[in-house]
Amino acid sequence: MNQERRDLLIRRTELGLFFAGLFATAILAKVFVEQVPLRPARMALAKVIVPGQPPEPGEPGPIYSLGGELLAKSVVRHAVCANPQEFSLEDERANVARQLSRVTGAPIQSFYPHLCEKNSQFCYIARQVSPGVAATVRELHLKGVFIRPEYGRVYPQGSLASNVVGRRGIDDTGLTGIEGLWGFCLNGKASSRRWNVDCGGETIIGADPDFVPAEPGSAVILTIRLPLQKIVEAAMDDLVAGHHPVAATCTVLDPRNGEILAAASRPTFNPNDARSARPEDFSCRTACDVYEPGSSFKPAMVGAALDAGAVTPRSAFVCTGVTEIGGRRLSCWGEWGTRGHGTVTPADIIAKSCNLGAAQIALRMNKRTQYQYLEKMHILEYRAREHTYVNLKGEPVHDTLASGLDGEQPAYVPPIDGLRVRDQANIGFGQGVYLSDLHLLAIYGAIANGGTYYYPNVVREVRSASGQLIRRRAPLSGGTLFKPKTCATMLSFLEGVVRHGTGGPAAIPGVRVGGKTGTAQIYDWRTGGFLPNEYVMSFIAVAPIEAPRFVVLCRVTRPQYGSHGSDTALPTVRRVLVAALRLADDLGA
Repeated sequence: MNQERRDLLIRRTELGLFFAGLFATAILAKVFVEQVPLRPARMALAKVIVPGQPPEPGEPGPIYSLGGELLAKSVVRHAVCANPQEFSLEDERANVARQLSRVTGAPIQSFYPHLCEKNSQFCYIARQVSPGVAATVRELHLKGVFIRPEYGRVYPQGSLASNVVGRRGIDDTGLTGIEGLWGFCLNGKASSRRWNVDCGGETIIGADPDFVPAEPGSAVILTIRLPLQKIVEAAMDDLVAGHHPVAATCTVLDPRNGEILAAASRPTFNPNDARSARPEDFSCRTACDVYEPGSSFKPAMVGAALDAGAVTPRSAFVCTGVTEIGGRRLSCWGEWGTRGHGTVTPADIIAKSCNLGAAQIALRMNKRTQYQYLEKMHILEYRAREHTYVNLKGEPVHDTLASGLDGEQPAYVPPIDGLRVRDQANIGFGQGVYLSDLHLLAIYGAIANGGTYYYPNVVREVRSASGQLIRRRAPLSGGTLFKPKTCATMLSFLEGVVRHGTGGPAAIPGVRVGGKTGTAQIYDWRTGGFLPNEYVMSFIAVAPIEAPRFVVLCRVTRPQYGSHGSDTALPTVRRVLVAALRLADDLGA
């Protein structure tokens, strides 16, 4: 090969290598541009081209009464949504808004401002629409409009036990009642996709993800007996119509295990139309109202004194109508403030609701003994400065009764260190001690069952969507309150209230009934005194005395008509108790 030909070959090789290097450099430059400066834009574009599907919601579980009646269930609903960035022309946006308003019934002004937010890619047009409306919207084929599945809640029993059951919001999250407090069981799990990602954590577009389907929530079964609940609700309606109270409650407890068989509050609401209700209508007042119980607390303190050996059933006390304790005047109630009850025994003090006698019994115990029994009743010391509840050892405790009801509050008394003689006497007749209906029911339940303090409970069990038992709430004991002998004595005292005391109208032919009236002034924390002519009135009954199966409490707050628990709350308790005894076998109570 001559020199000329060799040089030509070298030049051709160099030229080929030059163009190959140029081509490789171009490729590397393109890869660099795509992977560094343009990567965010390309990833965003890829996600638009291959959009992720919104998760499917999990169906919330139902709520049942103990008899299997549905109290709450879920139904399929849809949300009409839009992407405001899809509308470049104002006329186009306005036309879509008019069509959506016509089909969904949603006022244009409720969603149009959101539809005009150009920086947003999502807004709601209408929530909780029916499948029929959703199908109509789909048929319109409107640009930028899409449908998302969701669940709505239906309450087949309407306002029945609504303060117990509660309600859900438009986002299908529990807000109050069982719906809110037990949402961790009721709520379903939304579907999800497990995407493949690169080393930078970015989703690899085009790779098939692992799909995890939605899971329905669990069912919650309550201890509520619907036949009895209906009777309680009807009785409460009549009470409100006759006495016009600011608030009222009626609760039925099984003293043998602490189960709440029925519970109604007034004011109330219909969860199917919760938007028309007031905020105060949603409260389950059985659990969240804390008040001075007045005379209905006397059996608790008399029982404590008997159990501690501070008094006996034959101990005698003198009620002169008016006395002075701790440097302050103390009067008995009503006409007895001038007449006095004379010489009374513990049984007389309960039957006649004698304030002076109850105060004297309370003072027979020393402060520590009194507070030991209050602690057994799960009534704690409240230290206002630190806003803490403590036991006798000074240990902070937040002791609610774990009833399963929403908004439950602890019961409390002033700290023992600052307790004056007058304060100790006041506790004897239910002033200076603050508790809820649940605490009072639990105390009477312990007296009724022979001494065991059972925590009140409204939830029987939780089951999966397939019916498998997840959790069953067994009766939970809070310890022994009184000895069996003390309980038997106290039951005879309570029976005396109905036989020849302030609870006479509660008598039921052929049934041994015990009970206690209560009328307490309402303390005004702003003025440091009692509100004039403002009272909390109550009546609590136990039956049948020989083998108690029911404890029924009715509380009436600030009624316009009626002056004592015997003429406001008692008739409702008797009506409910008669029905409960009649239905006892069917209720399984």
